[in-house]
Amino acid sequence: IFIYILSIIYLSVSVMNTIFAKRTLNKIGNYSFVTSETHNFICMIMFFIVYSLFGNKKGNSKERHRSFNLQFFAISM
Repeated sequence: IFIYILSIIYLSVSVMNTIFAKRTLNKIGNYSFVTSETHNFICMIMFFIVYSLFGNKKGNSKERHRSFNLQFFAISM
């Protein structure tokens, strides 16, 4: 359930970021692929911060680290 909530937050941030970028960049020029990827990277950082702050603290450190990498990779894709 927690992963679904985080993915919804991630998608919301992505959509808001894209809308904001398109509005700002309409004055500058075309919305390029590089700009889109830059905003996706910003969204990934936001997701990482949210996950780090509210992530599951149970289990040992090695298990948490492995689990985090799999979950972060799955949602990033």
